[in-house]
Amino acid sequence: MMNRSRLALLATLPVLALVLAGCAPTGGTDGGSSDGGGAASGPTCDGVTTAGYDLFVDPRLEIDPVQDIYSLGEGDSIAFTDTPEEDAYTTYSYSLSYIDDGVAFPSNGGIFVGAEDTNAWTLDGPITPTGIVGGPYASFVDIEATTDSGTTVIARICAVLPAS
Repeated sequence: MMNRSRLALLATLPVLALVLAGCAPTGGTDGGSSDGGGAASGPTCDGVTTAGYDLFVDPRLEIDPVQDIYSLGEGDSIAFTDTPEEDAYTTYSYSLSYIDDGVAFPSNGGIFVGAEDTNAWTLDGPITPTGIVGGPYASFVDIEATTDSGTTVIARICAVLPAS
């Protein structure tokens, strides 16, 4: 015969499983399969209440593959090729803002070493937000081009970051 604490534990397991299933990314047709449609469905950049986070890609920048939501998990890679202004020495970087409860929080970033020579680079996963545990998280990834006249965001894409 089971005691009450074991029965209570058994009763909570289905609820816990539903909660965890709602947090985990899954495959699907909403930008979410390995067929080039995008990252697995799950966290998205939709409904973010922080002003100024609109997704875009400057026409001068090519991204491969083209997706609605990118994945930056283990083994994932996004390729970029820029066509900068003529005779403008350009360096490239990215900055990351993870999304939690509909709000974007600036987190971390990096530079693309050597991209100034070819105007081409990749962003390779896994990338996780600095100073935060959990996930997976949706994130805004800003791709930045810097010249003598300043830094310009040339793309803002949505990506899913793996759990840390």
